[in-house]
Amino acid sequence: MVSKNSAHTTKPNSEQKPSQAQTSDNNMKATHYGFNPTYHEDGPNREDLASISGYAILEFGTNWCGHCKNAVSATKAVLSEQTLPHIKVIDGQGKRLGRSFKVKLWPTLILLKSGQEIARTVRPLTPEDVSQLLEHIPPEQR
Repeated sequence: MVSKNSAHTTKPNSEQKPSQAQTSDNNMKATHYGFNPTYHEDGPNREDLASISGYAILEFGTNWCGHCKNAVSATKAVLSEQTLPHIKVIDGQGKRLGRSFKVKLWPTLILLKSGQEIARTVRPLTPEDVSQLLEHIPPEQR
C-alpha cells in the first residue's frame, strides 16, 4: 500500500496464529512497551528477535535523522496507546540487523510476529501511516 504522503507499507506472506508478545531480557535494552522515544546502539540480534513470542514493532533509524525526527509525533500518537514492544535501534553502515531486514531508508518500522516480518512502513508522517501496521494484528490481539 502507498499512502498519499509517501509512507510505504508492505505485507509479506505470513498467516501465523497471534499470541501475546514476550521478550527475553538478553540484549533487549532497546525495547520499551508502548512508545519508545530513543534509538539504541545496543539493539537485539536476529536470535533475540526470534525469541519474541507475539507481536512487536522494530524501528530502524538514528537520533539525528531529520526524517526520523519528523516521524516521532505520528509514531508516538499511535504506539503510546499500545502495549506491544517497540524496539528502536540505531541503523547505519555496517549494522547487520538493518541489513538483514534490507532497510534502505529511515525510519523504517517493521511489524514482527514471533520474530518474523509481517509488514513495514517507511518514513511515516501521519498516525494513519503507523496505524496501517497495526491493522495486520487481529483486533482481539491489539
